[in-house]
Amino acid sequence: MSPIKKDSTVAIKITTLVAALLFCCQSYADWTNPGVAYKCDQISGTFSLVATMATSTPDVGTVDVPDGYQPISDSSTLKCSLNTAQIEAQISILEIRDKGMCGAVGGAVVDRLSINDHPVLEDISFN
Repeated sequence: MSPIKKDSTVAIKITTLVAALLFCCQSYADWTNPGVAYKCDQISGTFSLVATMATSTPDVGTVDVPDGYQPISDSSTLKCSLNTAQIEAQISILEIRDKGMCGAVGGAVVDRLSINDHPVLEDISFN
């Protein structure tokens, strides 16, 4: 498989995973804290981001961090090398606050996702 075909395959996988993240569950808990977790797997050749949802009590809206994924607790720049693809994701974490407009709403934003310095996604919210 040529390096260009591998890069486009990685881009399709990433785009599909990010699109799936936009549809997170409703929650019926007293409090919720949406987040995101990631995995860079050289063996399978995939970089994945998944939406998570911490809640006050386990309910239908709770989405735990899947096995093999690392939660992102602070705004970060993630780097992942897969074959010839260099993936970089800039993630902003919006923490819940006690005061202020929309303070109770947290979330995560993919500020930029690029493969080999070419932007694939920008400004995608997970909240």
